[in-house]
Amino acid sequence: MKYAKLVKNIKTKNWYRQGGELSFFYTFRPYKSIYILLGYNNCVNTQKGRVNIAYFNKDEETKKAEEIIKKATPGREYINKRIKKWHHLNDQMTKLLQSRYRRPLSRWNDQELVDNLEEITKLFLDCWVVSLIIEVFDPEGDKILAELIKQDGASLSSEEIAILTSPDNLTEQQQEFVERIRIAQESAAGKDISGQLAEHQQKYFWIKNNWYNVRELPEKYFRDLIEDDKHSLNKRIKESEKITKTLNNSRKEKKTIVADKKISPQLQNIFYLFSQMAEWRDVRKKSICIANHYFYQILKQFNRVNDIGIELLHFLNLWDIRGWKLPPGIEDELKKRQAGIVYLYGSKKTEWSCFYGEEAQALYNLLDKSIIQAELKGMCASRGTIEGIVKVVKTNKDFSKVQPGDIIVAPMTRPDYLPIMKIAGGIVTEEGGLTCHAAIVARELKIPCVVGVQAATSVLEDGDRIKLDAEGEVIEKL
Repeated sequence: MKYAKLVKNIKTKNWYRQGGELSFFYTFRPYKSIYILLGYNNCVNTQKGRVNIAYFNKDEETKKAEEIIKKATPGREYINKRIKKWHHLNDQMTKLLQSRYRRPLSRWNDQELVDNLEEITKLFLDCWVVSLIIEVFDPEGDKILAELIKQDGASLSSEEIAILTSPDNLTEQQQEFVERIRIAQESAAGKDISGQLAEHQQKYFWIKNNWYNVRELPEKYFRDLIEDDKHSLNKRIKESEKITKTLNNSRKEKKTIVADKKISPQLQNIFYLFSQMAEWRDVRKKSICIANHYFYQILKQFNRVNDIGIELLHFLNLWDIRGWKLPPGIEDELKKRQAGIVYLYGSKKTEWSCFYGEEAQALYNLLDKSIIQAELKGMCASRGTIEGIVKVVKTNKDFSKVQPGDIIVAPMTRPDYLPIMKIAGGIVTEEGGLTCHAAIVARELKIPCVVGVQAATSVLEDGDRIKLDAEGEVIEKL
């Protein structure tokens, strides 16, 4: 797409912004699938350093969400079939990755590398297109749900809505903790835990991975955690029991609310849809973390063959790759992408448009301006009001800035944000709905949280003192 045409396209669309610390190399597949779903004129991506911000046509996402609501209202078969299909494709992708990686990457010839990446990418795209129903609810999902509740005649508080849309099973992070504490109890009782420890490592080696950082956790990592758990075992056992008890209570409360408020079967199906999407989002994160583990091995092999640092190699695109030896001039190109790029994919296999330098900066400003509103407003994800100091968190390097009581302002949160979320006074995110990570964790921690506050990281800065009124769904600079 030509620059002038892109400018015109940006000005004529109603954009919704999402992003965070994301590897350019890892995100090709999910982003390409979003282009397939929404259409190639309805998406624009930007990247500066480790931070990737994507813009999607809000109206098109809402249209897709409304189509899904129509399919999900009569019964639960639609979402159940969709999730089952995703699991089938995801299992295929995982098996493909495992089978290809049994052969050391150092023994893959150039053609094997290209063929394997192409096969993996095809399955990845198929898998992601199925799961993107989660994303299309992020911009207006809460409003759609509120309207459906109104039409049903149900009178529900924000807390009751949060319970009805909450997952029915433990998150992957919670499962790891509960299972680890069980092993710690066995160890404290003098039992041999070597077999359990090995199984635990194989099951959760990926749990610290995200969209940028990848590390394979060894047995020693989990052994050290277990030793630490044993020093405060009674406390840890209570925490584990509380997690399970909270989930069981939530399941019971769902049934009570449905009965007491006389919620219609149709609206129950919609709450089931949102609940399943919340759980699916978490399971999909596991899939992402495992896939990125394998993609990182490719980056490490490129580093060995080309002597280009991994930080730069994160800016590779799929069609840069013709073999292990990267093309001449690629290092300079990767540096340009790292400095700042605005890009969008085309419908053909290797088609894309990219802009650098002054053009990129002008596009950043235009996109930023398109979503900034007079009032910082979002959706209440966890009730409460607090005043505090802003700490903008875009990457893991920003974690050290957060002090107890600070208000985290981020594009989104992920499981690795949990340590800083536990000490925060409140949370503001630019994206997400009732089923996003920030919403679920904030409710568990009982701290105020407003999600879907577009342009929050553009308007607010470190050190700003704000009033976060979650119930009023507004953020006020003081």
